[in-house]
Amino acid sequence: MSERAKLLHDSPWRGVLHLAGGAGILGEMLATAGASRTVLEAKVPYAAASLAELLGGQPEQACSGTTARALAMAAFQRALKLAGQSERSDPADADELPPGARAAPPAGTQCLFGLGVTASLATDRTKRGPCRVHIAVQTLASTCYASFSLSGDRPAQEAALVEHGWRTLLQSLEVGPSPDPTEAGKRRAGRTAPQAANPNTPRGAAGDQRSAPSAPPIAESEAAQAWQLERVRGLAPWCALFAGSSRTAPIAHDGKLLFPGAFNPLHEGHGRMMAIAEAKTGLVGAFELSVENIDKPLLDYAEIQRRLQQFKGPVWLTRLPTFTAKAQRFPGATFIVGIDTLVRIADPRYYGGVPALRQALAALAQQKARFLVFGRVLDGAFQGLDQAELPDALAQLCSGVDEVEFRADISSTDLRQQRR
Repeated sequence: MSERAKLLHDSPWRGVLHLAGGAGILGEMLATAGASRTVLEAKVPYAAASLAELLGGQPEQACSGTTARALAMAAFQRALKLAGQSERSDPADADELPPGARAAPPAGTQCLFGLGVTASLATDRTKRGPCRVHIAVQTLASTCYASFSLSGDRPAQEAALVEHGWRTLLQSLEVGPSPDPTEAGKRRAGRTAPQAANPNTPRGAAGDQRSAPSAPPIAESEAAQAWQLERVRGLAPWCALFAGSSRTAPIAHDGKLLFPGAFNPLHEGHGRMMAIAEAKTGLVGAFELSVENIDKPLLDYAEIQRRLQQFKGPVWLTRLPTFTAKAQRFPGATFIVGIDTLVRIADPRYYGGVPALRQALAALAQQKARFLVFGRVLDGAFQGLDQAELPDALAQLCSGVDEVEFRADISSTDLRQQRR
């Protein structure tokens, strides 16, 4: 029996695991009595298609910290759904609780987690990079992640991955003794149920607050190098105005001129578009970063923090994945968009058919939404508003910026590829 797996099973935590590497962690969990109290679901997305399905698209790099955090967030979202279903069904074949363990699984979301692992280990094929591991744990309160390189043969790397995977998981969930030697750290050691970080996320009971038994020590491994746990707390709430990297500065914004986007990364073309839009409309603009996007996991807290730090001016952090939702939250707003974004707004595939598209366009008009459209190079040629084939209901909401006024043959995708 694994003492560290028993420690986890006897805690209030339940979760979903997405393991593109590190299947030994799951095996150890399942081999220890009480696994059905902890493991809601587990997937091993080794195939590229399986990974793309979980993430809503093929990642730019399969083995990366960004991918591990996205897997963890997707697992956490899945845990939210499964926990809601299990609380209604209460299966009779669930493991009995041992003496001294939690009295009942906590309701709500505060003791749910998602674990994501991506790994590149020694193999019989030619490798394009070093052997490495990225591990992430997503909870309601925080995003935790660790990355480290590996050396030695395949068995040594597998062992190191499992050892440090458990270390990452237990420390992220604050199960067992704290590595902090201070008195405050010792007091935190037994706490297993964190407070909610985001008031816009459904809440439940705080969970069992009793101290957990001591965790067995995790052996150091020469095969794993430079392991270090990073923790980023959630921001609250998810529909608030920030001042970019200087969030303490007092700012105000009326939400009448907004530039939605992923901004991964923000570049000088975005700044020029904002300046032109402000000059044309006479309004003060703000960027809008949504943590939720269609068919993708929510942005994890580390990614949100990284992207917010790019901005110097006002930026709205929202959970508004569609322009219909944005228009409802910001009635009468003018949205700054590229022609590629506008074409997607007009695509019936994103709505489930033409009737739903018509309803969405009618809702945009009802909210008095407007679109200021900037052209860009698509399929090797510059395309502006005049070249786009749009439904009349959408075209009536748009005004364009000429190529003479703005053209920037640069994209965030190109910049990410250059950075890699």
